[in-house]
Amino acid sequence: LMYRPFLVGRLMVRPERGASTVQENGMQVEIAIQRCLDAARESVQLISSFWAQEQKSMMACWYALYFLFQAVLIPVICLRNDPQCALATGWRDQITQAMNVLESMTRLNPTASRCLGVIRSLCGSYFDPSVDGWGPTEESPQTQLANLYPLMWPTLEMAQLDGTDSTL
Repeated sequence: LMYRPFLVGRLMVRPERGASTVQENGMQVEIAIQRCLDAARESVQLISSFWAQEQKSMMACWYALYFLFQAVLIPVICLRNDPQCALATGWRDQITQAMNVLESMTRLNPTASRCLGVIRSLCGSYFDPSVDGWGPTEESPQTQLANLYPLMWPTLEMAQLDGTDSTL
C-alpha cells in the first residue's frame, strides 16, 4: 500500500500526456513502483493459494477479501492505463486469479460480489478477445483517481453505506 502512490502517479502522467517517466521520476521511484507491482502479484498469489487450501471461514474470508481486493487494484489500474505493456499478460492473469477467488468467496461474504462487479466494470473490456488492439482508458487521470480513491482508501462513510454497522 505504501508504494501504490508512486505507481498511480506514474500511470496518471503517461508519456502521451506529455511527461517522461524514468528521467523525471528517478531511480528510487522506479524501485518503489517495482516493489508495488511485486507485492501486489505476490499478495494475489499467496491469498489465492491460501483460499484454495485452507478451511474457508467467514473471518478468513473477510481478511482475504480485504487484502486481495487492495492487491488486485494494482494490476487493474496498470491494465487500464497501459494495456499494451509487456507486463499486461501477467496483469490479466493476476486479475483472473483474483476474480476466481472472489467468485468463490461470494457465498460467505456478499461484499465479494460487489468487489467482483467493480473489477469487471473497470477492466472487463480488456479481457474481451474481440477487441483488436486495446488502448489506454480514455478517462482523465482526475476522474480515475476520484473513482478509485474510495476503493483504495475505504472510509467510515463507505462502511455506513454498505450497511455493515448501523451504529457507526
